[in-house]
Amino acid sequence: MWSLIKGKLQENSIDRIRLNGYNTECVFNQSIRQDIKNHYKQQCCAMCGVRDNSENTQIEVDHKDGRKDDSRVSDLSTQAFDDFQALCKACND
Repeated sequence: MWSLIKGKLQENSIDRIRLNGYNTECVFNQSIRQDIKNHYKQQCCAMCGVRDNSENTQIEVDHKDGRKDDSRVSDLSTQAFDDFQALCKACND
């Protein structure tokens, strides 16, 4: 169910849509296996090549190509190393 919120910008314009309710479809798990995390924490950033422990250059393990909604990648038992990449915090944000 959704509702329209009118009238803030122009007389009859719609400036917001509010969605009410829950998604009852499949919810994907964004967890990453610990062995994959350990592997990529030792790597350099795939985008800029940095590897450091300062706030913006700490390595984070990221889903490659935004694959967070792929059912194979969301299942811990079928995850592969190639599904992920090492990115520094600055590049991942």
